[in-house]
Amino acid sequence: MVLTDRYSEVTTVSLKKPCRFFTGPMCIGRQTLLKPGVHESDEPVPIWSVFCVDEPEHKLEL
Repeated sequence: MVLTDRYSEVTTVSLKKPCRFFTGPMCIGRQTLLKPGVHESDEPVPIWSVFCVDEPEHKLEL
């Protein structure tokens, strides 16, 4: 998890694993879960923190 005391405005992110982006400090505010790949926005988006998880090698099927 990446937490900062200030935000960054971004227009493009490139991900290798699923990540949740937060638009408020300390993982509050609006959040968006993005899948791996390149994601772009015409307008800059304020990002305060990011939480990424590794996908399990073997998924449990019930």
